[in-house]
Amino acid sequence: MRRFLSSIKLTVVILLILASLSILGTVIPQGQSTLDYIRIYGHRWAKVILFLGLNDMYHSFWFRALLLLFSLNLIFCSLERLPGVLRSLRRKRLLSLDEIKRFQNYMVAKKEGLERLKKAFGDPVLSENGSYLFEKGGLAPLGPYITHLGILVILVGGLIGSFFGIRGVINIPEGEARSYIFVSKGDRFVKHQLPFVIRCRSFKVEFYSGTRVPKEYRSDLEILSLNGTLIKKGTIRVNHPLKVMGYTIYQASYGRTSTGSYVVDVYGRNGRMVKELRLKEGEKVKFAPGREIKVAYFNPNLQGFGEAAHVIYYENGIPKDAFWLFLRFPDFDRRKGRDYYFVLKDVESKFYTGLEVSKSPGVNLVWLGSIIMSLGIFISFFMSHKKVWAVDDGRKLHVAGTSSKNLEGFNNELRRLLEG
Repeated sequence: MRRFLSSIKLTVVILLILASLSILGTVIPQGQSTLDYIRIYGHRWAKVILFLGLNDMYHSFWFRALLLLFSLNLIFCSLERLPGVLRSLRRKRLLSLDEIKRFQNYMVAKKEGLERLKKAFGDPVLSENGSYLFEKGGLAPLGPYITHLGILVILVGGLIGSFFGIRGVINIPEGEARSYIFVSKGDRFVKHQLPFVIRCRSFKVEFYSGTRVPKEYRSDLEILSLNGTLIKKGTIRVNHPLKVMGYTIYQASYGRTSTGSYVVDVYGRNGRMVKELRLKEGEKVKFAPGREIKVAYFNPNLQGFGEAAHVIYYENGIPKDAFWLFLRFPDFDRRKGRDYYFVLKDVESKFYTGLEVSKSPGVNLVWLGSIIMSLGIFISFFMSHKKVWAVDDGRKLHVAGTSSKNLEGFNNELRRLLEG
């Protein structure tokens, strides 16, 4: 088992699988409803996607298991090879003149070259009877293992976030408050209770001149404890979130919602107005003998045609028709040919702010791992482990050395150094 887990072949296979799955997770939309997958891929493939958990791949059991296997593989690979590297770094000894002469970059310099070596490499790590060992860049062989450590810390942070993280959404009308969010669980949303209350004091949106394209929108929020005590307040905009109690609140969207008050004009078949009605959502109002209407619910932008109210028409208490009235199209209901037709004259509405609330307990570990990994990559690519041995025979200085990278460049550097 140890040999299997420490195999480089296993590392390559896991990385190829992770890369392929990441591409698949990008191509297949994540967190959509079952109907969306059926509409896009058909019944057969939608079944496969839902069965394999490809609709929420990064939280699936098998994807987490794959990350765990990759983590174990990195640990065992490092443990297999790191002790030998550490022993090599600890092994320091002086070389005799005969041993130095066997190096391909062996060279003879003036005795003044010893001072130049001390200036370039620092004091020798070993010296005895005219023999010296200079060393520089001792961290270089550890670069890959520092990189591995960074990757492991990132993976641990990601797994913690995957198991214990929360990400959900909520729409809050101006002046109202919510203490919960809706979290996506496959093709459904589950209410998740927050440890605080979010109150939207006000919402503001600015549009580009002459258009309805938003230039900027922002929300003034108050964060209250569950018993009503003010914890924090602030203004959030896109890419400028608010952080509280380990949660981050992002500005995600906005829209308009009805306050539940409507003005509907009633017209007869001849086009004359019969009555102006002021309705509350869900309340039946009589406008003629045996004739009533009720606004059932409101849509702020029905199929892209703007604000609309869904109305139910009653005769003698029995529902006879149900239809939409559009604020932007007053004649929309006139074509139905009934004894009466209706015009939505006004909707009392207000803005709501769409918020995304997330908690990522592993994010600090991910940042720490990124820093460690960047440091390891820098050491691996830009540092080299250099050793220089020198023997002073009383007349000349005999020098040779090794470098873990770019040996030819190191030889040229050493030659220039000794030649002054």
